[in-house]
Formats: sequence, structure tokens, C-alpha cells
Amino acid sequence: MPPQPVTHVIFDLDGLLLDTEVQYTEAHNRLLKKYGKQLSWDVKSKMMGRTQNEAYQILINEMELPMTVEQVKTEMDGYLEELFPRSSLMPGAHRLITHFYNTSVPMALCSGSNKRFYELKTKRHKRTFDLLQHCVFVPSDPDVTRGKPDPQCFQVCSQRFSPSPKCPSAVLVFEDSPNGVEAALRAGMQVAMVPDCRINRHTAVALMKNLFAMLTWHQRLVPLGSAVIAVLSFAFFIGAGAARQEIADQHLQRHKIEDFEIPESAIIQLPYAVFPEPNCEYSVHAGGPSGPEVSVASIGDLLYHKWKCHTATKSQKLYCIAVHNCSVGNDRLTYTIIDSNGCTTEPSIVPEITYTGDLEAGLLSHAFSLGFQPPTLAFKCKIKLLIKENGVCSRTTCPDRSKSWF
Repeated sequence: MPPQPVTHVIFDLDGLLLDTEVQYTEAHNRLLKKYGKQLSWDVKSKMMGRTQNEAYQILINEMELPMTVEQVKTEMDGYLEELFPRSSLMPGAHRLITHFYNTSVPMALCSGSNKRFYELKTKRHKRTFDLLQHCVFVPSDPDVTRGKPDPQCFQVCSQRFSPSPKCPSAVLVFEDSPNGVEAALRAGMQVAMVPDCRINRHTAVALMKNLFAMLTWHQRLVPLGSAVIAVLSFAFFIGAGAARQEIADQHLQRHKIEDFEIPESAIIQLPYAVFPEPNCEYSVHAGGPSGPEVSVASIGDLLYHKWKCHTATKSQKLYCIAVHNCSVGNDRLTYTIIDSNGCTTEPSIVPEITYTGDLEAGLLSHAFSLGFQPPTLAFKCKIKLLIKENGVCSRTTCPDRSKSWF
């Protein structure tokens, strides 16, 4: 049975969208320094995804601190208020959020952070976080009394979407901690994990290195113009100790993934309506872009090659095109004149591609033979859709070519 199509997205915050773990670690180590101690990864991983009080109680117990939760909170608050404004976005976070926003996928945040700290952390990144529909802050939300790995925060967050998802499995959660993954799966939702490199990989069938991977895999696994976007589906094994580990080992042995390769069964599909298939046209015109369309030409004729794509109105702002890998040849020989980067290999004969819009490109050149005999040639090019970043098309900038045949 194929996975449930995803219609809504929920993000964790710390360590997933924002690189705040550095600030948390520094603050904890400032507190621990006076006791001659340092925060270990083992303790830190137990605290991830918990409510603030739960996390501080774990810190007190594991590090054997002669402090109360309230004392730890007071001291930590002072350190964190100084450090949080330095928080930076994780790689790919802005691009992924913008991508979902431009394609009308509702997004929300479910975080163990309190609202005051959230505002400090996101102060430099308002244009990114303003795209989210709503936020649930576990410490202060009246409807949330338990932190992760309890599923309550994700359930409350999902209920507040407008429009609401049809079922829990239509929600995709992005998480970086095992506690968060467990909470989302217990809520019946699909999960994509972008973990710290030190997290035991037995908690997932496959892992994303960072949020850029979502868009990278979209380009690698999905054919041009397809209406799906590829992300990872994860399995988290809930149970007791050795039994859970044995099940996880057996599962991973059956579904072993080397170097983060994704099996077809692990692809989640977003709704087809979200990513409409483009309609692209290619035509050749005599003399220029407004000249009559032609189907044959003689050597020396001035021709304008035009590529133009159309997508649904809502997607016009999302995509742009790039022309690449153009070649001329006959049934025996082929010669590349525009390389894989979309740059000319023969500037004295063929100029660079020009772009008159996000979805329109042109090439003005005289018909040529390059010494082919007979001089009857086929001219072929490829085009690809690119996802714009911050509204800008990231086409390759070709080297300056000052000389041209015409």
C-alpha cells in the first residue's frame, strides 16, 4: 500500500530549523563549570525534545547537581537570553519553508521552547518564521501538559490547522531527536529525521544529512515535470531495550541503505495538485523572437530558438527553467555546443542562451554546419526546471564571452 499523501507539515525548532544546540551546550557548560563538570552527549541526548522542567531535572539527576529545577532555570535563563539572539538557520531551512509556502502546503511549529525564547531565537529570521501558520509552545500552551516523546504536542498542533488534515498520517513531521520521532509516530504521523550525527542510526531506516537533502532528492529521484516531491519515510522501533534493538537490527538488515540511498518504498508523495506538471514548447523563428516560425533553414540564415514553459498561476513564482546540453549532429556524429551548465562551447559561432523571463529562453544564431557532410543537421537541447531560492533563479553564470561570430 503506498504511503498516505502528505497535505500538512509540522516542524520541530531547535536543532532542526535553528542551530541553537550550540547555545544550549554553551549555557549548560557555563552552569556546570563551577562544579568541575561538562555536558556529555549521553546526557544531552536524553534532554532533547523534553519540556524545560523535565530536561533540567534530567540534568540535575545525571550530573548530580546540588540545585533545584528552579535554581537551574534562573541561572540558565540568564545565559540563554544572552546567547539566543546569535542563533542561525540550519542549512536548507529557509529554502524548504519557502518552497512549502509557495506551493500552499500549510506549516506549523511544535517546540519545547517557550515563546519568549522563541522570539529571541528567531529575531534575525522573521521573514522565514512568519510563513508558518501557527506555533505550539509546550511549556506555555494550555492544551499541552506533557512533552515529547508523548504525542500530545503534535496532536494539538495538527488540530489547529485550517483547513485540518483528513487524518494524522497526512501530516509530515520534521524532527532531529529520537524523542521527537517517537512522539510523531505515536501520533500516527509520518516522520522525516535530520539527526545530529552522533544519534544512533538504528532509530531510522534512512537519514537526511540536512534540509537541503529534501530538495536535492526531489531533483534526483523525481522526473522533470513530475507532480511529486521525494522525502524520507522513517521507522522508529518502540519497545523495551534488547527486544527493540533486535527488531531494529532485523529491519535494517532487510532494508539496508548505503550512503543514504532511498528505496522506492520510502518515498512519500505530496498532493499532485501542489506540483502541477509544466507545459513546455520549443519553436524556431526567422530573424528574431517575433519572426515567423520556420521548420527548415539554409546555412547562414539568422534563426531564433525559443523555449517557453507554462505552469499553473500559483507555481509561476516557484520555478524557472535552464537550457543545457544542446547538440547538433546527424545519424553518425553529434557535437555539443551548449554544455551541461548551459554555457556555449563555441562562442565564435553560438552565443550564450538569453533568458527573457523565469520560464522563457532564447538563442539567436546563424544556421551553421560545422563541417558536417552532408550539412543536414538536427539541433537538440534539454531544459530543466529549477526551484527558485528567495525568488531568484539559480542558473549558472557563464564566463564572459566578448567575441561573437555575428
